[in-house]
Formats: sequence, structure tokens, C-alpha cells
Amino acid sequence: MENTSHMMSLLLTGYKETGDLQYLYFIIILLMYMLTVAANTVIICVICVESSLHEPIYMFLCSLQVNGLYGSTALCPALLVNILSDIHDISHTACVIQIYCLHTYGICEYLTLAVMGQDRYVSICHPFHYSTIMSPSRVYKLIAMTWLLPFAATTVTVISTSQLPLCKKIIEKVYCDNYSVVKLATF
Repeated sequence: MENTSHMMSLLLTGYKETGDLQYLYFIIILLMYMLTVAANTVIICVICVESSLHEPIYMFLCSLQVNGLYGSTALCPALLVNILSDIHDISHTACVIQIYCLHTYGICEYLTLAVMGQDRYVSICHPFHYSTIMSPSRVYKLIAMTWLLPFAATTVTVISTSQLPLCKKIIEKVYCDNYSVVKLATF
């Protein structure tokens, strides 16, 4: 059986009738998005420019800020467009891309926080061996791991989800997530 669900558009019903408040919501979310982009960009630039901040914890913090930019950009532009439109639909392809981006963002966020916790553990419990244990090459490997593992793990999940034949088209949220799309599938 051939899957034709990639041509289907899905309806996001999490948007309620807001009337004139849709412009207020749009401005609030736009300001929050611009603030997020500005703050993360400033932190990334400061860490990259200031050589005294080229320590492992700051490199992990920089990775966390890049991930924050990635996650907010995966959600906010689509959210802003849907707030102003009267029809809240999303193509199946755009939905799958949004699922991929949001899930990789979340997993990367948790892995980076776990690695930062491990870094703090090593610095407190093994202060004399810290520079040997957290060498620059190990830090770069840990950062690469926090980015590559989520992308690899999520790829398998999203490919599996995108192959499902869909019998319904209503998602009761303002964004796409894997569970909501799987609930639309016919088995």
C-alpha cells in the first residue's frame, strides 16, 4: 500500500478564536522570540570572543545557547504565521520537519545539561585531575555527542512516523509533535 499522506495538510486546532487579541499575542511572541535570539547571540559572541571563557563549562554553555536558537527558530516563526492566519493548517512535510527539529532540540538540551552536570562533578570531586579529564579534545567530543546522538535517534523516529498512513488530519495543539501524528495514523 502506497502512503499518500505526504500530500495531506494537517489542521492545528490549538488556536482558539482570539479576535483582536491575535495581534497582541503576535507582538508578545515576536518580542519574546527577538529577545531570545538577541540574548543567545550575545552570549555566544561573548564566549567566542573572550579567550578567558574558553573553559569547558563555557563551551558547553555556548552549545546550549546555539541549541536555544535552534529550538526557538523551529517553533516561533511557524507559530507567528499561524497566529495571524485564519486557517491553521500545516503540510505533512512541514509537520514532520517541525517534529524533527523540536525533538532534536529537546534531546540535545537534556544531553547538554547532563554533560554540564558531569563537568561540574569532575571539577568538584577531582579538582587536581580536572584539566586532564576534561581536555579540549574530550570537551569537543562531548559537544559533538550532544548534537549527533539526538539527530541520529530522532531520524529513526521521524522516518518511521512519516511512513504512517494517516486517516485523520486534526492535531489538537499549536504545533506538531510525534505522539499527535501517530494518533492520526490508521493501523
